[in-house]
Amino acid sequence: MNKAVASILKAAQPNGELCSVGILGRLGDLATIDSKYDVAISTACGMLDHIVVHTTAGAQRCLDFLRRHNLGRASFIPLDKAPKGAHDRVVETPEGAPRLFDLITPTNFTATPALFLGVGNTLVSSDLETATHWAFDFNKRWRVVTLDGNLIESSGTMQGGGNQVKRGGMKLNGRSQHTSTSNLQTQEDSDKLEIEVKAAQEKLKKCRDMRTDLRDELRKLNKHVKELSVNIPKLNLQVISCDNTRSELTKIIPELREQCVLSVSDEQKLAELKAKVSKAKCDMATCTLKASKMESEVARLQKAIVDAGGSILKNQQIVCERALSELNQAVKELNGAKVTISSCRNASNKAIHNRAVAEKELLKCERSFENLMNDLNDLDKDAMDVKISYEEVKKLDIEKHQELDVLHAEYEDLKKVHSKMKCNELELMSKYDQCTKAVKEYEKNIHLWEVEISKLNDELAADSEYDAFEDEDEEHDTGRAKKLPVYGTTALSNYDVNDIKREILVLEKERDVLAKNANMGAIAEYRKKEEDYLARYALNDSSY
Repeated sequence: MNKAVASILKAAQPNGELCSVGILGRLGDLATIDSKYDVAISTACGMLDHIVVHTTAGAQRCLDFLRRHNLGRASFIPLDKAPKGAHDRVVETPEGAPRLFDLITPTNFTATPALFLGVGNTLVSSDLETATHWAFDFNKRWRVVTLDGNLIESSGTMQGGGNQVKRGGMKLNGRSQHTSTSNLQTQEDSDKLEIEVKAAQEKLKKCRDMRTDLRDELRKLNKHVKELSVNIPKLNLQVISCDNTRSELTKIIPELREQCVLSVSDEQKLAELKAKVSKAKCDMATCTLKASKMESEVARLQKAIVDAGGSILKNQQIVCERALSELNQAVKELNGAKVTISSCRNASNKAIHNRAVAEKELLKCERSFENLMNDLNDLDKDAMDVKISYEEVKKLDIEKHQELDVLHAEYEDLKKVHSKMKCNELELMSKYDQCTKAVKEYEKNIHLWEVEISKLNDELAADSEYDAFEDEDEEHDTGRAKKLPVYGTTALSNYDVNDIKREILVLEKERDVLAKNANMGAIAEYRKKEEDYLARYALNDSSY
């Protein structure tokens, strides 16, 4: 923990300067994790030393505090700006891989969004091979950390190696570290908080189980939605057909209504039929009354007959009834037997017909079987030819693969040579561009240097008029103007440009010194006297 974080936490204690700011504490102190994942959480979460505050205004006050006391820099996580509900979303991980966030147990559930902001959907793997598989072998790239501290980012970069790993970034389960800086709790408060934490953990477990059930239900609902989306077009077609039918039936309704209207003749006929029905009903009632009287008379007569015949008649009636029932039963059985015989005859005729059909099919099948056997023999022969051809092609394929390997090796060599040539070509092109630029610059400067040379020639010609003659040879050259010497390429190659530049700088410095110290009036007077002297000297020579 650096100095700035420690100072903030100290100032957040009761009666501290920042006690009313709303500081929850250091992110790594607001949750616990099993010691098995200590290296993983310390490696994957780079925000464990960030300070969690409730509001952005509180974070600004903390920054002012650090600036005012010159305590250094610290990072803050304002909860009012953290994404809401991101940690509660259902996430399907590859092969059911565990998320690092699900392994963290918050001691203060208010800081849960900050914890998710720190680790996100990072997965935890036991080895690097599995981590690589989870990170790259699925439709979506995942951020994966291993238990020994290797980290694969979702962008594809990998971190790891070395003999030292990060540890101790977050509190471990079963270990006591410094408490949250929001309040200094007493022992009784700590016990209460532990009870609340256990209850919250149980509630969290129930919520996660409920989330799993909801996830399964969501999958079922998605499946049902897909089925409904498939059925919707069918139902739309049915609705369209029903609409068409309804429109057609609607068109028929006026016609049917016209048909339902009774004509005068139909109404007269209906009245006659109603009169006949009423008369038939009266006749039926009369007949029913007479029939009831006759039935009562028959019943009376049967009773009188029974009473007159006595027990013998009763026994004979019972025998008659029994014989009648047996007769009815025999008739039923006879009818059933007749039906069975007819059905058996039909079945027999059908079986005979089926037998004839089956015999014909058998003949066809035997012929087809013979044809198929002939085809099979031909196919066997063709298969042998194909097998031989396949073996030959396989040998040829092996030879071609060997040749391809040789050509591939040659191709790789040529590729290396080509890459070297490409590099050389690029170097030569860059040198050529540099030379071209230099030539263009030199061509631009040629005219300037020619102008400068002409100026120097003019100055040299002007100065040559004032030179003294040391011998007679120089007397004959008095009237000619001197020019600067012109050197060829070979002569110029003997000179070093840097040496010439240094000499020019030295001469320019000497010129500047002479210009400061020289008496230009005396020089001008000397040149005037020299001209007079030369004029007299020339006059004397001409007199001789």
